[in-house]
Amino acid sequence: MIGPNDTVVDMAQIQNHRGVFTHNTRRAAKMLVVDSDHPDILEYIDWKSKEEKKAKALIAAGYEADFNGEAYKTISGQNGNNSIAVSHDFMDAMRKENMWNLWWRLDKEQNTNDSGVTDYSAIERDCKPAKTIKAKEIWD
Repeated sequence: MIGPNDTVVDMAQIQNHRGVFTHNTRRAAKMLVVDSDHPDILEYIDWKSKEEKKAKALIAAGYEADFNGEAYKTISGQNGNNSIAVSHDFMDAMRKENMWNLWWRLDKEQNTNDSGVTDYSAIERDCKPAKTIKAKEIWD
C-alpha cells in the first residue's frame, strides 16, 4: 500500500514487481516519468544506477549474471525506462544557474475518512516549496 510518506522511488519499486510479464524472451518495459520540480527528483535520478551496483555486487558474489538470473530478479528498476519531465522554466533556470523550487503534489499530512482511507482531495497543498536547490544540480 502506498502512503503519504512514500517517495516516488518507493512507488516505482512496487510497480517494478507487479504486472511485469514475459512473452518468449522479451520482457515488457514501462515508462516512468517524474517532474523536474518533484522533491524526490535527485533520489529518482540515482535510483537505477544504485540498483545496478547491487546487481554487480550480487554477480561478484556468485549469483547468475543473466538478466533473468537471481541477481537481476532481486533488484528494482531494471524493466523500466526512467525519464524526467523538463519544462521550459526549468531549462531557463538551469541555463541562468538559478535556484529551482521542488514542490510536493500534496501535503504529507493524512486526512482519513471513517473507513480509514486517505482522502487526498481534502488535503490542501502548502504554498511553500518543500526544498530549493540549484537547477544545475538536477541537470548535472
